[in-house]
Amino acid sequence: MIQRRQSIYLVVIAIICAVLIFTDVVFYKVSGNLADNPNNYEIAVDYNSAESADSTIGSTDLLIYFLSATGLIALITIFLYNNRRLQSRLVLALFAFAIIIYFGMYKASYGIDYVTENVQHEITAGAFVPISILLLAFLAYRGITRDEKLVRSLDRIR
Repeated sequence: MIQRRQSIYLVVIAIICAVLIFTDVVFYKVSGNLADNPNNYEIAVDYNSAESADSTIGSTDLLIYFLSATGLIALITIFLYNNRRLQSRLVLALFAFAIIIYFGMYKASYGIDYVTENVQHEITAGAFVPISILLLAFLAYRGITRDEKLVRSLDRIR
């Protein structure tokens, strides 16, 4: 049923994914100099792109794709309340996608040398937002397994 606790957790996952896609939540900042230019650069990497004060340096398409897929899977999973096995498998897929999002975050931050000299790295609070996806997916999975156990126990009584 749609009014179950795990449905609320899945809706919150979809909302978090939408917020990360459509807003500029910075998860990594780096500052330093380039070898051929002594000016100090500060670059902020968010879930959409990597930007300096002057221009956009690159995009983080991998993160956008996996955040979109995570949000869509979370919404689809809500309406599969009659098929709890498939619902639990899709929640496990949310776990996998959240881990892939973290690998994409690493690739977009430490995996690219934005500056080469006097480098200072800073991980911001936005980097910890996807942990909530893992936590909420765990809670949803636990709720789905509890429902499955309850239904099996009631079938056994009949």
